[in-house]
Amino acid sequence: MAEVGVALLSTVVKVVFDKLASPDVADLIRGKKLTQGLLRKLKIAVLSVNAVLEDAEEKQLTKPFVKDWIDELKDALYDADDIMDAIATEAMRSKLVAEFHTATGKVRSSISTFLERFVNEIEPKIKDVLSRVDDLAKQKDLMGLQEIAGRSKSKRLPTTPSIEESGTFGRNDDKKVIIDLLLSEDALSGDKKSVIAIVGMGGLGKTTLAQLVYRDRRVKEHFNLQVWFCISEEFVVSKVQKSIIETVTSSPCSGSSIRELGKLKNLQGTLSISKLQNVVPPKDALNAGLKDKKHLEKLALEWDATTPRSESERIVLESLRPHTSLKSLTIKGYGGGIFPDWVGHHSFSCITSIHLVECRNVCSLPPFGQLCSLKELSIVGLNGVVTVGREFCGNSSTGSSSIQPFGGLKVLRFEKMLGWEEWLSSSSAENEGGGFPDLKELCIQIALS
Repeated sequence: MAEVGVALLSTVVKVVFDKLASPDVADLIRGKKLTQGLLRKLKIAVLSVNAVLEDAEEKQLTKPFVKDWIDELKDALYDADDIMDAIATEAMRSKLVAEFHTATGKVRSSISTFLERFVNEIEPKIKDVLSRVDDLAKQKDLMGLQEIAGRSKSKRLPTTPSIEESGTFGRNDDKKVIIDLLLSEDALSGDKKSVIAIVGMGGLGKTTLAQLVYRDRRVKEHFNLQVWFCISEEFVVSKVQKSIIETVTSSPCSGSSIRELGKLKNLQGTLSISKLQNVVPPKDALNAGLKDKKHLEKLALEWDATTPRSESERIVLESLRPHTSLKSLTIKGYGGGIFPDWVGHHSFSCITSIHLVECRNVCSLPPFGQLCSLKELSIVGLNGVVTVGREFCGNSSTGSSSIQPFGGLKVLRFEKMLGWEEWLSSSSAENEGGGFPDLKELCIQIALS
């Protein structure tokens, strides 16, 4: 708790300085020479002790009298903060009174009288705090506290989820609120991801509160996987991702291979993989193990369309076949000439939305008509498609001609199809009275060359 005290002390110093620099405060004490002088001296004294706080933080661990000095300084600065609050409040009150009353002599006299009374009450308090801080500033020299110049702040030690709950008080209500949020229906429904921020000045116990929540029995019983991860002051996204994977898998992560996804056995929710043109060798994608991740609901696969095309892209996409429980699929920038057989395969009976974007070399569409749960289909920028043929409906591949193509589709979009010339309906659609029986929205956007 001692280190926390010093961190909090630095924050209080900053708050006091901010209030001293307030224009409203300056307006209030303008012309009050004694008050101005006292506040100026207080600022200098606080600056003097603030300069040695870093040294005091280190020496308090071995010298108890330094710890006592820090405690006394903290009390004095809290009192200084209270004084600045009182001055700021009076400044605001005086400003409002001046705005809402006419500038008669009587009003001016009333305001002036009240202000004089306030100044007479506040000046002794300023003198008292100034005297205490001055004494502490003199003691710092006797204790050998020095300003540490040219040295970076000591590196913050990483936190852990361990905590002694018997020594923690006053956090039960906050803890309950956060746990209720984590376990609420809103947090657990659909695609929503819960991020709960605990904010406040240093030393208020934000980490302690997070530790209490993390170790709570209800949280442990509810979540299959819990990870405590401490982000250092050097925040680099790639390093953070690498470290999290290593923490979850308990094994080294090279951070440069798609194979690392194979270690995440319990991956669920949404997964987006970009820069797939960098997968070398292409069969490395098979080790990602997407086919076994049955809790994955949304998958987005993206290539950089500005890079040279490679025949290996089809191998990569074939190897990234997901589990058939997938609900949403997006493929963007794929450069192969045809899609692998799994794209549009009737075994993906849970899939509700598919988006194909800027797959410019593809010349034919997968048999999406046989996907019984498909609700939304968006095809954008597939310039290589000249004919949307009967295979698009896909009845023949399921072994049954009785299935109505796109029976549940509600939204269909074709956009920026520069090479598209013809759309052929399927024979089953004609025999059954037409496909797309539930279609609500059809968008065909033609870009004229």
